[in-house]
Amino acid sequence: MSADPVRVWYLRTAGSALGDTLVWTLAPVYFVTVVGMSPLQLVLVGTFMELTIFLCEVPTGIGVENVQPVYLRSAQFGRVCALVAIGGSVALGLVSLRLPVIVGGIVIGAVGVVLASVMPEHGFRPASRDEAEGTLRTIVGTGRAGAQLVRRTPVLLLILAISAFWGAWSEAYDRLGEAHMIRDIGLPSFAGLSFIVWFGIISAASLVLSLLVARPANRRLEHAPRQTITRVLLFANVAVLATVVVFGLAQAFWLALIAMLATNTIRGLVVPLFSSWLNQSITESSVRATVFSITSQADAIGQWTGGPAIGVVGNVFGIRAALVLGASLLSPAVALYARAVRRGGPGGLAQPVEAGA
Repeated sequence: MSADPVRVWYLRTAGSALGDTLVWTLAPVYFVTVVGMSPLQLVLVGTFMELTIFLCEVPTGIGVENVQPVYLRSAQFGRVCALVAIGGSVALGLVSLRLPVIVGGIVIGAVGVVLASVMPEHGFRPASRDEAEGTLRTIVGTGRAGAQLVRRTPVLLLILAISAFWGAWSEAYDRLGEAHMIRDIGLPSFAGLSFIVWFGIISAASLVLSLLVARPANRRLEHAPRQTITRVLLFANVAVLATVVVFGLAQAFWLALIAMLATNTIRGLVVPLFSSWLNQSITESSVRATVFSITSQADAIGQWTGGPAIGVVGNVFGIRAALVLGASLLSPAVALYARAVRRGGPGGLAQPVEAGA
């Protein structure tokens, strides 16, 4: 049995948002308060999760002319489900912190079972041996072309470094943020709110701020000149670095809360803009997808390597030191964007280095 692929995609997006948000709204709190994980253990949970996704994820395709409206509507479904799941996670967490993780896991498993039974695959046909060998040669050739372009184009090498550093920073921040709020700062009993409710409020506020601030800003910048996007990325990366440092060093709950919400909101602005900036930096369209894939892999490598290293720092020197160290890994991004601004945007950096330059 199969279903309409668009509806299947909506189901997949909504179901994943529901299950993932049910789990991860309070999972870090569960790991800290119930399991008693160390900073390194907290980071390793995320590291193995990302590794599993990397190994199991398989690329697929939908008609190009239909993609944009489907993605936009599915994103709306995902946000609605995420908001509902935040409330559900808090309600379950007030009963037991194990429940959101268990129920979220059941939802994710159920979505997987349904997708396995209804997901269509109308476009697939087994390739003959000659076709398979030709396809393999094409893949290898495209990969080589992408790697050669990266090696001879300074901006792409730097972009890969940015992706790796961003992955390391984001992995540490995502896994240690809640632990920092609980262990180093403490949550107030304002209006009798449980710490579980506080984390639900923080998650919901981050999502709402992203909708109100980051998405409109991204729409306005979608067709902006390269130099404008480069400047925005420069200032946004400086802002993220600063807000994470403030978050890591904050002693007062309200200062830490403001810094955390600011970090999450600015991050929602940076991620899609970075993809646009990367796209503008690739002058050879034949390898654009390959370079995007390599960049994604660099981000994953940063998460696998830098994340645990920062977790070790957290074990030895404390979570504050780990968060500040993670923020410092954004410095290369700031330096690159500053250089790009001086040279007139990514296009000025995207040319191969001339001898003696």
